[in-house]
Amino acid sequence: MSSDNPFASPEDIHSDYSPGSDGSVQPRSSVDYLETYGKVFENSNWFFNVLILGLVALIGNYLLFIGGIIVTGYGLTLLHAKSTGQTNTYPDFDFNKFGEYLIRGFWMFLVAIVFGLCLLPIFFVLAFIMGALQHSGSDVLGALGTILFFVFCFVLGIIASLAAIPLMLRAGLQCSFTAAFDFAWIKDFISKMWVEQIVGAILLSIISWFVMLVGLVALCIGMIPAAGIVMIAQWNFFTQLYQVYIGRGGQPIPYRDSGSL
Repeated sequence: MSSDNPFASPEDIHSDYSPGSDGSVQPRSSVDYLETYGKVFENSNWFFNVLILGLVALIGNYLLFIGGIIVTGYGLTLLHAKSTGQTNTYPDFDFNKFGEYLIRGFWMFLVAIVFGLCLLPIFFVLAFIMGALQHSGSDVLGALGTILFFVFCFVLGIIASLAAIPLMLRAGLQCSFTAAFDFAWIKDFISKMWVEQIVGAILLSIISWFVMLVGLVALCIGMIPAAGIVMIAQWNFFTQLYQVYIGRGGQPIPYRDSGSL
């Protein structure tokens, strides 16, 4: 990648990892946001992969979110394979690993649900305060309550998104519920990567919106491979975040086999 890429993170001196076989995470110096999408098409079977992922997500989501869980499990295997140098693109979707995808994704899904439930009381408190101010009889206090509600929800959303990534990565890579809640590790990850997390979320959201729009224009059928492209790009981004975190002195997550539920 060129060093004048305007979408690369501030430390744009690439020491791209080389494949290794010892299972250790290969660090990198910066996040290249455009590469997250560019790498999607470097796999010789890219169309098969994006089509399968799009179909799995579409069909499986009618079965209690099974599709999302499987896609997430595949994303975790992608992250592990790429971050440890087993591939320079990403592994193909393998139907023989369907069970592994399901189990690994389940732990991430479970932690995500619990994390979301933990945030609900905060949301209800904010909603209660807004309602109390709106019913105070003062137009000024009512307007203030509405403004504060949306401001605090926005801030809470940012904090939640920053914490969600390291939390769920730990759950998926370790296939464990309790191991996910290592708050010291999560704090360290956020402190080292919060800038890239926010910038990446903004840029990838814009690009993803454009990709899905193109898929919609393509007789709507194009939405299926477009969704697959977005999902692989998202996991490429998570992989880069993890590698840059390791490059900045972070501790790698011990990888465990999926085993069984």
